[in-house]
Amino acid sequence: MASALPFMEPIHVIGAGSIGLFFASSIRSAFPSYPLSVLFRPHRRSTMNQLLAQDKTMVVCTRQLPGILSTNKRQQPRPQLARVPFQFTDKSPSCNSSDDRRKIRNLLVCTKAYQAVPAIRDIQHRFDTTTQLRIILLCNGALDVRDKLEKTTILQKESSTTPQNVDLIMGSTTHGVINESLIGTSEIGLEDDDDSDEMFHLLHVGMGKTYLGMGASSTKSIAQLMDQPGLHAKSIANQEMEVLLWKKLAANCVCNPLTALWDVPNGKLQDHHPSFATLRAQIIEEISSVGRALHPELQDGLSIEALDSFVEQVIQANLHNKSSMNRDIQRKQQTEIENLNGYIVRKTTELCLGAAPANEELLGRIQDLTAGYTYDYR
Repeated sequence: MASALPFMEPIHVIGAGSIGLFFASSIRSAFPSYPLSVLFRPHRRSTMNQLLAQDKTMVVCTRQLPGILSTNKRQQPRPQLARVPFQFTDKSPSCNSSDDRRKIRNLLVCTKAYQAVPAIRDIQHRFDTTTQLRIILLCNGALDVRDKLEKTTILQKESSTTPQNVDLIMGSTTHGVINESLIGTSEIGLEDDDDSDEMFHLLHVGMGKTYLGMGASSTKSIAQLMDQPGLHAKSIANQEMEVLLWKKLAANCVCNPLTALWDVPNGKLQDHHPSFATLRAQIIEEISSVGRALHPELQDGLSIEALDSFVEQVIQANLHNKSSMNRDIQRKQQTEIENLNGYIVRKTTELCLGAAPANEELLGRIQDLTAGYTYDYR
């Protein structure tokens, strides 16, 4: 490994969904010996042990949607293959390798929002209590996840299982990644390859950017490490990060539940329902009210106009895409609605701002639709 790498500490990735595997495999593809591991929950032990190599590594194959890296949409980009180490989150006696015993110092959280806090609790026994712990939140509903984490002892020095100093770093990415097993490749102009079933297959459908808030002094170095494999990452000021997270929340609160309920891509929302523009304005107004009440210093960045402009940018950039919430419902899995629109409803009540009827209606409709659906544990 080149000595010029900006960050050399081990990284653990929790959340083996599309984004978690994409970030892990991108880093390992660029730096094959980098000390990085993906953490799986214990219920996947038998499947993983049967499927993957005895050296506790998995092969992740990432294909680019034609046209992402070049203007030639007929050109089939060469797939990226990376061998990525994996571990399990429990205290299994079989975990006896040096990698399995390695304490966690840098944790990249890419789980579903509703699984973030339980997943972090599951691996507290692996935290390095002698030094600083960095937790990077790179999931939807990060504002709600932060709220919940701050109410736990995970971020506080209150026991022998808590590190001396925990640095919570807020993150956001706009890369679009899909697990190929959930879609038909012929539908998007790709040819099926005779790939091994022992691989994890990802499809990179949207080139994006990654931002990390300025936490510890090493945040810039972590961003530089992520940038080198083409993740287009950089660190930004915390206030700028806060505004970005609220804008992303606004886009998620508008697009996710409506594309899920109406089963249409972003570009068809306006055409599908004549009340879309009014409903969108109400959702954004309620979000702006909560954001400005919590952050009076960010009035301009969290204004209705600023949030609505960002939502429109997201829609225009993803006209043909359906949301992750739409895919969750198609798979009969629970959604992140509680961490998105539900967060606005709860904060409106906590701050005595009256009511948030538009967000509350969407929360209730998605909850009714998904009653009895399973949770996506990865």
